[in-house]
Amino acid sequence: MVVVKTKQQQAKKPNIAFIHPDLGIGGAERLIVDAAMALQSMGNNITIYTSHCDKTHCFEEVKNGLLDVHVYGDFLPTNFRGKFNIVFAFLRQLYLKVVYPCVSTDETTFTPSSESLEIIDKLLGNNTYFLSINRFEKKKNIELAIQSFASYISNTSDDSQSVVISGGYDPRVSENVEYLNELKKICDKLNLSYKVYSPSSVSFFGQLNESEVPKVIFLTSISTDLKNALISKCDILLYTPTNEHFGIVPLEAMRMGKPVLADRSGGPLETIVDYSDDKNDYTGYTIDSDVSGWTRALEQVKRLPKEDLEKLSARTKKRVDDNFSLLALRNKLVKVIHQMMLKDSPHSWVTHFALPILFVAGVTFLYHSYF
Repeated sequence: MVVVKTKQQQAKKPNIAFIHPDLGIGGAERLIVDAAMALQSMGNNITIYTSHCDKTHCFEEVKNGLLDVHVYGDFLPTNFRGKFNIVFAFLRQLYLKVVYPCVSTDETTFTPSSESLEIIDKLLGNNTYFLSINRFEKKKNIELAIQSFASYISNTSDDSQSVVISGGYDPRVSENVEYLNELKKICDKLNLSYKVYSPSSVSFFGQLNESEVPKVIFLTSISTDLKNALISKCDILLYTPTNEHFGIVPLEAMRMGKPVLADRSGGPLETIVDYSDDKNDYTGYTIDSDVSGWTRALEQVKRLPKEDLEKLSARTKKRVDDNFSLLALRNKLVKVIHQMMLKDSPHSWVTHFALPILFVAGVTFLYHSYF
């Protein structure tokens, strides 16, 4: 993020530029968009500079033109002969400052439509369900959700419970296709009935009238509205990636009052108050990627009395409001920007010294590694 000072900066709102390498639909991109929208709402002039932005594969705020996005250098490679990805990524970054990502806590922005809620009713019938939202990529470890669900069913014989596996999917991406096929084979091995639905397909609505609800429902490439509908009715969000840098989906679930079960690593350690750490004020569970541990957590959630579920729901919402809302992000960004605009800013050394050193080090590393 770069703050451009003007001659009349004391009287005018600053011009703020965000620099991001690929403005797609991941968690990092969600942070960029939310931060830009938060600062733009205060009257600041916002511009996002990126080296790649596909208008068919981006967030609605970008797609609908609510943010000023400029793409430069999309023709340039991201590596050299399949190597030096990290070096090239470092050299593209001009400034780095860590702030917590956020989600909007204005219910009007994430309350699902009646159409999407109707889709959920048709998909699940009277079944309750666990929910997983991740891109169909091997590193997301989605099989943990299916295996833990199968273990839960084996232990409880709960015939009215399903699991919904949803997220980003592109049939042109071989990894997406191969991983979905792998997940289906896991279902076959565990004797779990399943069905794959593509909400973007023209035949989607005609497939929703099946009499028997499968144990595992795969939903590929869901819209934001359908995602919100799924979250609003689930029992718990299953967040399976290991060492995820942050993860915005747990926040989206928590703002709607849903607990989260995640791997005990990465971002969830900062966003979730774990049951084992605080049994009175917990907002979810962070447990190592172990099927038996995840199964116990699922069983515990399903046993919770209504009163305890309501208290848990209130705690998850409050944690997002206090720490990960747009207001919390805005206050943090304003503080950072003011520091950057001061002559004695503690960050001035980054611009004047660290970046040139980083550039020289990167070029030197590239030269010696290849030549």
